[in-house]
Amino acid sequence: TRATLAETTEESTAKVNELSAAREACLVRNGAHKTAIDDLESNVERCEKSLNTTRATLAETTEESTAKVNELSAAREACLVRNGAHKTAIDDLESNVERCEKSLNTTR
Repeated sequence: TRATLAETTEESTAKVNELSAAREACLVRNGAHKTAIDDLESNVERCEKSLNTTRATLAETTEESTAKVNELSAAREACLVRNGAHKTAIDDLESNVERCEKSLNTTR
């Protein structure tokens, strides 16, 4: 029985040492996982802030761009109207020049 008791004690001690080492390794992995989780949560928070800033900037620039497009469209329309008026004036003047030249040629 003493041999059995010594053997059982030795096996128990070996098992306790093995389990203690396994527990320590598990705690180390758990700590590494916790660090990784904390880092990832921090990265997600940073990314969300950046995304919100980007969305706000996009909304602002979209509004500015829309206003500029509307302004330029109105300016283009005004320019087309002016060009049309200029074309009419040019046509009228060319007609007057032609008429005037004909009158001049008949009086010569």
